[in-house]
Formats: sequence, structure tokens, C-alpha cells
Amino acid sequence: MNVITMPQSLVDKLGKDGANAFVEILGKVQDSAKEVTLEVAESRFEKHLSEFETKIERRLSDFKTDIIKWMIGIAISQMVLILTIISLLIRK
Repeated sequence: MNVITMPQSLVDKLGKDGANAFVEILGKVQDSAKEVTLEVAESRFEKHLSEFETKIERRLSDFKTDIIKWMIGIAISQMVLILTIISLLIRK
């Protein structure tokens, strides 16, 4: 807990019990503010994390599609090359 020092004039006006109660109230307000701040930060973090996860999933999906296209293209190219070589060997 933070140490809160009060000016003597305020302690004189509130009295010792009143000053202690005021310090307690300030401590509770501070704790409440910390909780709210943490909740907001957590909420924002979860939102950003979710958006990042969505972006990564979309990019992975696009990457998988590109890989499949390349694999099909290479397979077709190899098949054409092999058929061309076989047809050249048969003609001789």
C-alpha cells in the first residue's frame, strides 16, 4: 500500500480519525482504479490478440493455397517433361 502523507492543516480540520478514514477512502479509490485499468488493458490486449490471430490464420490459409498451386504446377511441368523425353526416345 502506498504511503499517503496529509498536510497538517487537513489533519487538524478532519481530526485524526477523519484523516485516517480519508486515507482509507483514497486507498480504496486507488485500488478500484487499478482494477479498472487492468480490466481495460486486458480487454484491449485480448482484442488485439484476436485480430492478430485472425490475420495469421488468413495468411497461413493463403500460403497453403499458394503452395498447393505451386505443387500442381511443378507436377504438371514434370509430367510434360517426362512425356517429352519419352516421346523423343521412342522416335529414335
